[in-house]
Amino acid sequence: MCNAGCWFLFLPPHSPDLNPVEMAFSKLRARLRRIGARTVTGFFAAIAKICDLYAPG
Repeated sequence: MCNAGCWFLFLPPHSPDLNPVEMAFSKLRARLRRIGARTVTGFFAAIAKICDLYAPG
């Protein structure tokens, strides 16, 4: 506890390498770069194509 009446809560270290959401976004970004969509319509088409590759759950 500090003099101002506050307290510190130390959280465990964050590791994006172990986070499944970060891994999914990493794959999504890599595939988007590979497709190279340069228009809004192309971007949405690429997202639709990529989303079909992910399994639900």
